[in-house]
Amino acid sequence: MTARLRELARRELPGRWLGAWLVLACATVVVIYLLATMGLEAWDDALFFKRIGLHLLRDGVAAWNLEDGPVYGNTSQGFQLVALVPILIDDEHYLALVRILSAAAMAALFAVLARGARREGGSPADLALAWGVALLAASAPYLLLLVQSGMETAVALVVLAVNLFVVRWAPASRGGAAAVAATTTVVFLFRPDAVAISLIVIAAHGWAQAGRPPWRVLLACGAALAAILAALWLYFGTPVPLAFYLKSRALTSYTTDFVELSLQLKRRNLIGLLVMAAPLLYVAGHGRGAWSWSLLGSFALFTGYHWISTIEVMGWYARFYAPGLVPLAMAAMAAAPRFRERSRLWVSLLFCAVYAAGILLAYDHRLVFDAKDGAIARAPLPLYVGYALGWAILLVGARLHTGAAAALIAVPLAVGAVRGLPPMSVRLPTDEVLIARYMDGITTVRGLRTVRACISQPLRMYHTEIGVPGVWFAGSTITDMAGLMDRDIALHGMDFDARCLRDRPEVVFLPHRNYEELRRRIAAGTCLRGYTKVVRESSSPLHVRNDLLPAFRECARRVGERWVVTR
Repeated sequence: MTARLRELARRELPGRWLGAWLVLACATVVVIYLLATMGLEAWDDALFFKRIGLHLLRDGVAAWNLEDGPVYGNTSQGFQLVALVPILIDDEHYLALVRILSAAAMAALFAVLARGARREGGSPADLALAWGVALLAASAPYLLLLVQSGMETAVALVVLAVNLFVVRWAPASRGGAAAVAATTTVVFLFRPDAVAISLIVIAAHGWAQAGRPPWRVLLACGAALAAILAALWLYFGTPVPLAFYLKSRALTSYTTDFVELSLQLKRRNLIGLLVMAAPLLYVAGHGRGAWSWSLLGSFALFTGYHWISTIEVMGWYARFYAPGLVPLAMAAMAAAPRFRERSRLWVSLLFCAVYAAGILLAYDHRLVFDAKDGAIARAPLPLYVGYALGWAILLVGARLHTGAAAALIAVPLAVGAVRGLPPMSVRLPTDEVLIARYMDGITTVRGLRTVRACISQPLRMYHTEIGVPGVWFAGSTITDMAGLMDRDIALHGMDFDARCLRDRPEVVFLPHRNYEELRRRIAAGTCLRGYTKVVRESSSPLHVRNDLLPAFRECARRVGERWVVTR
């Protein structure tokens, strides 16, 4: 029996056929996620890129408010440039086009990983296993659900994968050092924190190869990064994103109470990350060599950095941790030959059973994102089950018939997505439609429709949830009291009374209820006394300036938004 199984395992599927099938399988899974989530609500932060992109194209300045000048508000300046393409194509369908672009990036991630596996060489069975690992890594539920977000994650993962393969294969010459430095700088522009992964791998892998630090490459990277930091500092007034100051525990102006509120999200993110990463870690643990260990080390250090340092505001689906899955996937792919040779069938069966039980337990206790998480973070159980079954087929099949196992893993992935996600639709919703759905489910923007209809524009507005207001009131001044789009607030905190008495904004949405200390300071001040609360049932109650109140209420009666108090 054992001899027969070994004979079958030798008869691998032709690499060309298997490769074409896996490309089709990856595209199918990605398209299912894309079409099923296309009509879901927008992420508020995704609209930051649109507002600043419009200012870039129309006015030539990367500003949130034109009168404030350039602001380093969006963490990903690389994606800010990419986001100009959907705006140029059709700004009314910006969010839908960005999601298509992100879905294409996830397919490209598989293609890059698969290309790297072929470059590594090995037997057809080794290549089939590495391709299977690449497909599952690029089809992790959290990563594909982030396609919906409209954020930079998907594109940043592709950029990081390309950079790490350049580090792997660049020649030990000036040209090789320049290529590594250039791609590392691009990583910084798309995800500044992910450059830590690049530098760790560069240093560890280079040192292991030559027995000393790769000074030429590190100096080239240092010079390139210093140049881009200097350019950003000159343009924005700060070399790093304002989010770095606000979301780093050591630098933040957020209060201790606010930081504590993020811990529940942080725990769910870490557990979710481990759900995505556990099979990759199991395969990667069979590997040997400097390349594998440098990749695993970068994953561990990057994850530890975010766990210790980051305040995870808007961090759903482990978004901040996601880049760490790229080096982990590469480490698992590099370990594929040894896993196929050394792994034991009964150990893999036991791992898969424990893994599936762990997922069910985590889901049942709401330790990971689930179907009850509301408008933005829906992750039904079939997505997790499909992912676990895909890994079970690959890990068990690696010792039986690797090619057949790799060819089958797309089936549970696709079925899990079809069963777990909303029905697919090929219609491209407009930004107005997606924003309307967001506003129907999120309390922080209650009253915004009435403001749009009843107060002349341009106007001044204060809020902490600024994505939707920023796009809906494109020509108005929207002050971000949280500080992501205001350098002075990010670095020094919000002096509400001083600003409010100076600006006299027409409308003020109180800071989100999580900003308890800021809300207490506002209530204790004098400026808010000149405003009247017109929306009460909200995490950010709307206040209108008293001199505008009679006309606003009269207009509100005609508009009929039920949350607005008209008496």
